Amino acid sequence: MRVAGGHLVKARIVVAMDEIPPPEAFEPEPARVTGADRFRRRVQVAVALIVVAALIVLAAVEGGGFIIRGDSVETPTPAAARLAVVDAAGTLKTVDGRDGGVASYAVPSTTFQFPAWSPDGSRIAAIGRGPRGTGIFVFATREADGGGGAPIDPIVVYESADRAPFYLYWTPDGQLVTFLTTEPDGLALRIAPADGSTVASVVRSGAPMYWDFVDAARLLVHSGTSGPDGFFGEVGVNGAPFEGTSRSAGVFRAPAVSGNDRFRAYLGAGDGAVGEVVRESRDGSATTRIRVFGPAAVAFSPTGDTLAFVAPDQLTGALPLPVGPLRVLDPGAAEPRTLLGARVVAFFWSPTGEEIAVLRLDNTDDNVTEAGRGGGAREVAAREVAARDASVREAAAGLALRLSFVEVSDGSLRSERVVRVSDLFVNQVLPFFDQYALSHHFWSPDGATLALPIVDDGDVTQLVAIPADGTEARVLVTAEIGFWSP
Repeated sequence: MRVAGGHLVKARIVVAMDEIPPPEAFEPEPARVTGADRFRRRVQVAVALIVVAALIVLAAVEGGGFIIRGDSVETPTPAAARLAVVDAAGTLKTVDGRDGGVASYAVPSTTFQFPAWSPDGSRIAAIGRGPRGTGIFVFATREADGGGGAPIDPIVVYESADRAPFYLYWTPDGQLVTFLTTEPDGLALRIAPADGSTVASVVRSGAPMYWDFVDAARLLVHSGTSGPDGFFGEVGVNGAPFEGTSRSAGVFRAPAVSGNDRFRAYLGAGDGAVGEVVRESRDGSATTRIRVFGPAAVAFSPTGDTLAFVAPDQLTGALPLPVGPLRVLDPGAAEPRTLLGARVVAFFWSPTGEEIAVLRLDNTDDNVTEAGRGGGAREVAAREVAARDASVREAAAGLALRLSFVEVSDGSLRSERVVRVSDLFVNQVLPFFDQYALSHHFWSPDGATLALPIVDDGDVTQLVAIPADGTEARVLVTAEIGFWSP
């Protein structure tokens, strides 16, 4: 996604960066990129993370990195659990999470990106790019239309040659699709019926633009900057603000609404270099403020009012991305507790609310476990790969990060391993994971596994199911990106 000025971003969101850009817009990247472009963006994003964390993080694992074998032990997954995936050719498919059965949703001369399931799992919306422009395509799944045979033609709820959509998000009732489009003067948040019965309308204009849903008819929107052009408050699907809901927000990040709609959270402006993570009740009866020292990413538990957030906990200079310890603010608590005191760059709540999957910058001298053929494992040391001059050889694709599964109750680690996530994930998901976590499912619906695009030793990206309990990971399908059904 490109922000104003040609930088990449996304909302539930994605970015690829030319440098560290302000998160002001998104524009989809094609499924295929050249080797030179891929390497340039990978190094730029990695360098940004290095600067933020004050260490070199572009790492290669000795012997080819984190390798997932297709014949590893399978993790039981409910029969109904499926994934919507996009392969390297831009073809949309669904994959059965248990037996690997694949159904194609190909449309002639059209490539797709970042599919999102409707809340009831009966439809998939995806951004499609074809001969007439870029649009929002809504598919009925094979299961929803009776199974066998070719899928019915998708409903194109929006299409434009010059105002392209680049991010989408279903309403909680599954009746409407909201999405962002690039405009001559910034961004537009649009909404359209999923059945295509009426044309899309503009809810709000401005850049940047992030939002979460209070309910099917009300959105919590953060648009513009923290200055006079900024807006943070609740609006209806017709764009009309709700009186008394607006606030002065700080550095632009995605807002969050608790699952029972009682609370909302955001990054407050604070004073100078010091900002505030704010959790407030929507009726105005209670507000808690936690001081932070840079951008923060916030997310509520899907099963309650517990708020998790990542932010610097000390002054480290101007940080463009939220990097710091993972902390939680329990219901009724005035102070947060630290779950993982590390350089966390992304986190994802389990559907059960009992665990959080955490991606963090890995120390270069840590030992890591590499899955082996036949279920074996071997310890390998991660070696530093530093681009000191123009003559340095190209590093392997992807970026090595430590994936940890943390128990929310006491902060204990259930399991952890080093993974080499794909360039697409690093460039377009990682910097704005908090928005993506709102609209796309990384966890399986039973809370047993996390699906991530992992680069193998041949630089091939595979969608891999990684169990939270530390057992062997397994390849689901060769694909660039994919997300579990609800």
